Amino acid sequence: MYEAIDLETAIRDGRFASLNELADCLADQSKLMNQALRCHIWVMHADKPGCLDLNRTIARTRPRQRSPI
Repeated sequence: MYEAIDLETAIRDGRFASLNELADCLADQSKLMNQALRCHIWVMHADKPGCLDLNRTIARTRPRQRSPI
């Protein structure tokens, strides 16, 4: 629900110059949401009980880079 409100606000404020920019933004958000939905461990906001911290959750799901050595 919050994503829809943020998107509506961004469109009304003119943050997208074209439909292609809007489509790219939505594709990026979709990829991030898919990453979060596939994770096994969800990270919650420390100061907001019951609220998922998507940024920290997604950061935990990214594979760690291997050392080149």
